[in-house]
Amino acid sequence: YYILQKKLTDMLSRVSPRDIFNLPIFEFFWILDLREEKAFKAGHICSAFSFPCDTLPQSNEDRIQYLASFIHSHLESGLLPPENFSPVVLYGDMTAVCEEAISWMVEQFQQLKHSKTQLTLHIPQSTDTADYTSERTRFEKFIDTVVNSTSAVWVVEGGYSSFQAKYPFLCQLPTIMNMYPLPHEILDQIYMGSRPMNLPRCLKDLRITHLILSTDKYEKLISKEGVESVSKIKVLNIGMEDFAEENVLQLWRGCHEFINSAIFSPLNSVLVLFEGRSRSASILISWLVASRGYPVHKAIDYVTSIAPTVDKNLIFSSYMEALTQ
Repeated sequence: YYILQKKLTDMLSRVSPRDIFNLPIFEFFWILDLREEKAFKAGHICSAFSFPCDTLPQSNEDRIQYLASFIHSHLESGLLPPENFSPVVLYGDMTAVCEEAISWMVEQFQQLKHSKTQLTLHIPQSTDTADYTSERTRFEKFIDTVVNSTSAVWVVEGGYSSFQAKYPFLCQLPTIMNMYPLPHEILDQIYMGSRPMNLPRCLKDLRITHLILSTDKYEKLISKEGVESVSKIKVLNIGMEDFAEENVLQLWRGCHEFINSAIFSPLNSVLVLFEGRSRSASILISWLVASRGYPVHKAIDYVTSIAPTVDKNLIFSSYMEALTQ
């Protein structure tokens, strides 16, 4: 494989499919698929755009213009810019051609950030000066946003095939119109949800076999979505009163036992689901401490790095040290 130069590594990270899943992907980051167009049409990560590396020109100057034209075509298609410009996500098919193209793309972002290169759009002068000016303005604004907002480029380890094998429901076509907020994947088999989501679809797509959730949410699921959604799922439903400080250690231990019994089989998956910014996190952080031997501060840092909206002040961290004794 093509060896990336050290000067590029301050912007580049090789990441796992789980990292892409946890972005969260439904918020539309700039994801570029560098495989051949035929492969892209057969299936790709939802919200990705095709930038086939096999059609890249040979010379650097022509490549820069090719990239500029790609961005211009994207803007002219009527599609809105991504909601988030960092990280930019790249993936290919692990061939030498794709790896070389990834290296070149990273270098262009690096050069743009340091103002050592410039993307200049060559478009024919329109007879309508206003249209011509508008096109250039849109393009220049997009590039300025990339320069000011992009601080990282992520490359998916294992390429498209590794992501598709783990999250096939996010690669089926058409899928972007049916996207919905997803839970965070904390570890293999273990998911944490706090965002509103299409729960029946989530249970099906992630093949959830065990569910920890609040009693009121469980009752709403039964009444609105139908018993079938959870008929084959083992459920631990918890009343909000159980999160009182005097009960929290007992609550956690019951949840830990439920999680451990679930993940004993590699075919099972657990979703811990509460609305808010602390309850789901407190259950899984305490589980990492009690069952996986994480120090309390490392467990907190790990979960909050995946789910930054978790409120550290509301997770009963002072009680977690008791789980280490």
